Amino acid sequence: MKRGAPLKSGARRLSRSKVLNPRPDISEQRAEAYERAGGKCDLCGQPLSWARFECHHRKKRSQGGDDSLSNLIALHPACHHDKVHGRPKWAYEHGFMVRRDGDPAKTAVFRHGTRWQIPGDEQWHGAAAPESERTS
Repeated sequence: MKRGAPLKSGARRLSRSKVLNPRPDISEQRAEAYERAGGKCDLCGQPLSWARFECHHRKKRSQGGDDSLSNLIALHPACHHDKVHGRPKWAYEHGFMVRRDGDPAKTAVFRHGTRWQIPGDEQWHGAAAPESERTS
């Protein structure tokens, strides 16, 4: 892109030479994640505010994650930043983050600190604890 050239509609200039195209609108998936969570944080289980909840990508977009509902969970901002991103080892062990080679649709999440569940399109489904979490 030539220096000073006009940007396409919705694009942002990162530097003089790089332009970042806007993400597709995920407001519908965001609303579905909130509804599926029943208006409660998927981590702590406390009520969420529609205006202040955050939609977390369990598998990072940079690692091949997408905006599908199975990859999104509804979290309080504090749970999202302090407990998920602040404690990544714990987040991977409890399904709040999914590794590059993992599938969010098949990776259980330890929701509300009480039960393992797999994300569905409209509701959560029961799941067995991962083998690493089972006690003998």
